[in-house]
Amino acid sequence: GSNSGYAFTVGVNGATATTGTSWTLPDNLSASSSGGVLTISGTPNATTPITLVVSGTDSGSDTAGPKTYTLAVTNPAPLGLPTAGALSPATIGQSYLAYINVTGGDQTNYIWTVNGSPVSTTGTALAIADGISVSNTGGNTLSINGPATTYGTVTLHVSVHDVGTGQTSSTVQYTIACNPPTALALTPNPNPLPSGTINNAYNAQINASGGSNSGYAF
Repeated sequence: GSNSGYAFTVGVNGATATTGTSWTLPDNLSASSSGGVLTISGTPNATTPITLVVSGTDSGSDTAGPKTYTLAVTNPAPLGLPTAGALSPATIGQSYLAYINVTGGDQTNYIWTVNGSPVSTTGTALAIADGISVSNTGGNTLSINGPATTYGTVTLHVSVHDVGTGQTSSTVQYTIACNPPTALALTPNPNPLPSGTINNAYNAQINASGGSNSGYAF
């Protein structure tokens, strides 16, 4: 063709085809033409099948089509949370981090709820119990943070709402075992330390381990 002066004629779902620069389509979509490009855009809000019959011409009176195109709009995948059960255990006084990820939905804008309380989407932590808190920034990952402060089991009842699609997941229960630190110990144990020799340099170490794994003092 002449590579200029393109014009499109579009028929939508059996309606009479019209020539122009914009067309309204079902499902909150639209079509628009610029130069030799016909663009279909929008945010679908329904699942009506769309059939387009498209013809094109250029300034040299060359023609193409008509050609039929179909567009299927599907529902987003349902929301899914991991199977209920135990998350990785926490040790009292030690840093802790675990994640729960949601699948499905629009993968962009979620509101999480834990034990009946909504989790801020700004990253502000929501305290749960025994030093355990949760946080989120609107995405598909819920962060669970420590350190745990008390021996026992923390229970999380978690659900998530997808703002984009309006879906809300079922509530799933997770648990975190908060365990005491291992006993503080000194090594080597038992004695003696390595022997020394007169007039020879000597070096030996006694190491602390266990407890909180930090802040040791002798």
